[in-house]
Amino acid sequence: MGLIIMGNLAASPCSNPELTLDEALPAYRQIGFRKFEAFDSWAASALDVTGDPTAYRDQAA
Repeated sequence: MGLIIMGNLAASPCSNPELTLDEALPAYRQIGFRKFEAFDSWAASALDVTGDPTAYRDQAA
């Protein structure tokens, strides 16, 4: 049951806005999250939406 619920939830930078993307992805992955809510401003993990998404996809894999 827990895995089903975690598979439907997304980790959010709102919870830890000070974490960089390099810190947030492995931290959330370690506790079971497989989805991450992307922000494009204010959080330290904000994505540059004007750039090539390939690097972000590779990093999240």
